Amino acid sequence: MKDFNDFLRILASDESKAEVERIILDNAMEEEREVNDIHTYLYTVIDAVTDYKLRKYHEWASQG
Repeated sequence: MKDFNDFLRILASDESKAEVERIILDNAMEEEREVNDIHTYLYTVIDAVTDYKLRKYHEWASQG
């Protein structure tokens, strides 16, 4: 059985933090171009970060 703490360490890694930061900045620029309100921006960022974390989880779970 896999140790879930390993997955949490992946999410806490500098690489993962940098990817989340990139997602937030990319979405901020997109929302600024589209002139959307802060609520739309927050929902978009939450969705994007959640998708990223789910993708990382599936990668982690499928390894061995």
